[in-house]
Amino acid sequence: MLSMDLDGAFVELSVDDWMQTISTDKETAPTGACIKAHCSAAKDFDLTLSTGETISQMPIDVTLLRGPLTLGDGGPLQRGVGIFNYISAAGVWPRSAIGCWVGLEGDHYNEVWAQVRSGAYTRSSISFDLAPFPEPGERLWRIDGNRGSLFVLSASITFTYSRPRAPSR
Repeated sequence: MLSMDLDGAFVELSVDDWMQTISTDKETAPTGACIKAHCSAAKDFDLTLSTGETISQMPIDVTLLRGPLTLGDGGPLQRGVGIFNYISAAGVWPRSAIGCWVGLEGDHYNEVWAQVRSGAYTRSSISFDLAPFPEPGERLWRIDGNRGSLFVLSASITFTYSRPRAPSR
């Protein structure tokens, strides 16, 4: 699902699987706890990149961290709660990908951790409001060189629970 609003876009992703990590190794993983989701965009998703690719053709990995996301220098993001980043294959991987990092408030992070750990849901999805896009209503994500980033203005994570249906009489 995609909708455009002013200089932003609403994106909904299906979560294919979740991974929870607790680490003390700053080199290979964020220190502490983190949650990753391997996601995919709907096949009819029509957000096109200036490279000619669509995000429905790419793997999308979302990393959820506790607390506000900061830049490499420790400063706050200019806008929003995370970064949605295009990573070009550029001969290294078989296809391009999207990496997304989102900082959640402690209580929200703890709740997502508990939901993933319980595994009682039947499906889950993640929605983002992304920006900026150069013109209102535009559906083209402009990529400069091999990289391009959008701000995650807001995020929503949904866990769906299905109850068995009673047999009809």
